[in-house]
Amino acid sequence: MAKEIICIDNIVIEVKRKKIKNINLKVNKDKSITISANSKISIDKLKELVNFKKNWIYKNLNKIDIYHTKHELQEYINGEEIKIQGMQYKLLVLENDKNKVEIEENVIYLYTSDISNYKKKKSIIDKFINNKAIELFEESLDSMLNIIRQYGVNKPDMKIRKMKSRWGSCNRAKKKITINYELVKAPKNCLEYVILHELIHFLVLGHNKIFYKYMTVLMPDWKVRKKILSEQYLL
Repeated sequence: MAKEIICIDNIVIEVKRKKIKNINLKVNKDKSITISANSKISIDKLKELVNFKKNWIYKNLNKIDIYHTKHELQEYINGEEIKIQGMQYKLLVLENDKNKVEIEENVIYLYTSDISNYKKKKSIIDKFINNKAIELFEESLDSMLNIIRQYGVNKPDMKIRKMKSRWGSCNRAKKKITINYELVKAPKNCLEYVILHELIHFLVLGHNKIFYKYMTVLMPDWKVRKKILSEQYLL
């Protein structure tokens, strides 16, 4: 079967036919774009949807450009921005034998014995953010457990690690949740949304009406939190 392609303006989208109910439009990290739909949906209908979603596509392509620019240029020098808990901090590097990090208002002070040593500066910052993440994630887990414990959900083991394609996952058999380390950059309410989402999977396996009923009852503004996460933070 010949590959189906949709071209609108300078946007090229690969059509993937799958046995699914919904139409899924996705902008990938490599800036390729795919749209998945079942074989019953006409190519004209898909073109209509893509045309309607053009602004959304351009917005996500721009987010990818910004993401890569920031990560490629991260040198840990004065004036660079570091995001923690949804806040943008300016970095100020100071020479000091203590090798530590302090935060004051909107400034991160990085003290190091060698201000020209990239690896050393990165190591100090990474250690500080890692400790911050552990503290923040544990605090958020306890907070979400307080509102779901009434349904018989006990505290699971929590693993924090970097994941490429999801914010979190739940392993019911091992009584464990895994949360994406990158959430340390997002506002706390977004982190709480992800943790609660995974905790609810101890009650409901899939994403059905019952699952979303739990979400709405336990966190009425979950859609707002999810929107912030999907629009402002890139996986």
